[in-house]
Amino acid sequence: MRAHKCITEMKESFGYNFEGIGQPEMELMVKHILEGLKENRVKMPVVDITNRLGFTVYQFPFVKEGCQKPIKAFFGINAEFSMNENSNYFLIEKYMSNEDKRFFIAFLLAHYLIDIDERHTEFYKLEVTKQDIKNNPYTKLALTILMPEDIFRAQLEFLQASYRVAHRENELNPKFIIYRLSRTFQVTPNMIRARMIMLNISLVQKKKMEDVLKDEETPTDE
Repeated sequence: MRAHKCITEMKESFGYNFEGIGQPEMELMVKHILEGLKENRVKMPVVDITNRLGFTVYQFPFVKEGCQKPIKAFFGINAEFSMNENSNYFLIEKYMSNEDKRFFIAFLLAHYLIDIDERHTEFYKLEVTKQDIKNNPYTKLALTILMPEDIFRAQLEFLQASYRVAHRENELNPKFIIYRLSRTFQVTPNMIRARMIMLNISLVQKKKMEDVLKDEETPTDE
């Protein structure tokens, strides 16, 4: 498949080698792509970004289709799909929350950015379940795509300052800040917590990424 110019430039800068990629490199990857796409919105438009990179996003009722595996998302390159004129596509479980849909789109984008070398990839298929969401580079890159560091820190600082002015107190309410950030970025509160852990932001009480991702299995009461 043919890659967008900003993707080719980014991957060439890494020599198409993302083995052992760390968080600083992920931040650079996302920054390069967003600059190339001239994208700086706070609520990252992941569907639009995916479309601009050459993929079509469809909502698909995996549950109602009777899939034996609890598939939440599917990624295909040159893979036939009856309702799709574009053979490069993402399928996202239709019966999920908007926040989960946004995350799984970003998760598939992460697989595309890390795993696919367009120079040599003619065919690719990937099925993703909830169990695949672990403390791994794909999850971390997905969260970075949804909440780029500069934008995330700016929104956090704005909320912290607004809270102090409104409540006339210096002590912050972490649950309030996390909830407001989750609404701003259209992700779940635990995705906010995970991003804070990645950025070493001390507002988060839980210290381990694994704990936060595990808790994502159940709804949070914020």
